[in-house]
Amino acid sequence: MSRETLNWLNNNVLVGFSDKRGKAWHYRQGSDNHYTDGIPVEDVRKRLFDWHAEEHPILVGETVTPNLDVSPPRGSVVLPGPVAPGFKAWVHPKTGEVLGVHKDTRALHQYDEWLLDIAEPILGSGVEVATAGLLRGGRVAWVQFEVPEMFETPEGISFRPFILARSSMDASVATTWSRSITNAVCDNTMTIAAGEHGGQRIVFRASGNSEVKLADAREALGLIDVAASDLTEQVATLSATRFTSRAFDELVKIIVPGEKPELDSDKRALSHWQKVKEKREFVHDLYMFDERVYPWSGTALGAWQAFNTYDQHERKLRGSNRVERNQLQVLKGQQDRLDAKILSTILELAA
Repeated sequence: MSRETLNWLNNNVLVGFSDKRGKAWHYRQGSDNHYTDGIPVEDVRKRLFDWHAEEHPILVGETVTPNLDVSPPRGSVVLPGPVAPGFKAWVHPKTGEVLGVHKDTRALHQYDEWLLDIAEPILGSGVEVATAGLLRGGRVAWVQFEVPEMFETPEGISFRPFILARSSMDASVATTWSRSITNAVCDNTMTIAAGEHGGQRIVFRASGNSEVKLADAREALGLIDVAASDLTEQVATLSATRFTSRAFDELVKIIVPGEKPELDSDKRALSHWQKVKEKREFVHDLYMFDERVYPWSGTALGAWQAFNTYDQHERKLRGSNRVERNQLQVLKGQQDRLDAKILSTILELAA
């Protein structure tokens, strides 16, 4: 179940290109958060980022009890105490909710300034806002920039490259701009490896002297068409890399570790082993039979897609909605780290 209510999602998550890509899972009849084309920047500013977090000192409360002879004491009051040195709170001006508590040296990155204003040079020329949103009461925010058209590689992979800008008030997500892709075949977010065109992310540190160096950001991330070129090259390399059945079996054992317990009486170990076996079998079935993966089985690309598809669409979850969980995983960079680990292991086994 989602931590966010449907009402929150339909008021604080904007979805673009809905005619081409469909509506979000949380869409309700009558909601006005879906756009047939790209989302106007001013709508993002007006509907999501029309507030600035406020910095407040943290006060230490002191209880004063005027009449100690009464049981229980009556007339007790709490008076503001001294300021906690070295710390401050960021507060939502509309809800009064504390969004984060930080050291007083941490700089406040307002969402409209860091996710929209510095994007102006890349907007236009066909680049538009595809999605934008707030999660966790405004603690986390993102804006995703794309072009409306799909790209397709000679190997039959349709994809959409995007630039993702995100930040947070609770320090769970660093202010980061990165590039990645959505694989339309399996509706997965997948990583573009750093290549000759430069890196794939730039992180703006939340220190008091942090400056926006947009030229550096654009050079580091590349533009949308450069991202498409890099991904096309990456897909070509992976699809041309033979990956044997034995290599895939070894990959599964590495990514899903576990050994059968020696003692049948060890119920806990047996239960864990059963889960390991089930996951291994599921990934094998994806690789061999699932239409999102099997056309590329026998290649490094197919091996990558098997694990990426399992993690984003098939892995069992507890206590969260899959779409929300996937979004947070991308925003926190966890998807990039997972892809990097699997890709490096695949290339080692294929060598």
